[in-house]
Amino acid sequence: RWVSLHLLHYALAGIEFPDSMTAECSIDNVTWSAIGTWNLPISKGDSEYVFSNNQPLSAQCRYVRITLTGGVWHFMSELEVVGN
Repeated sequence: RWVSLHLLHYALAGIEFPDSMTAECSIDNVTWSAIGTWNLPISKGDSEYVFSNNQPLSAQCRYVRITLTGGVWHFMSELEVVGN
């Protein structure tokens, strides 16, 4: 139902926020379906940010795959996936 990703941005070290995050879902780890794509809604100053969907997702998953786009290096400290 919820996917969140805690990210850090530190320009001097080359660590950047991504431009977007895509979450995909799979029951068998072979066939994947996109369940959402979100654009980063904040400025890219040095800081931290929690990327998350703002509405509950309706998908049945055993596996979740996250793809970040934009930038060169990303620093993720936490990934949280919540189901029912």
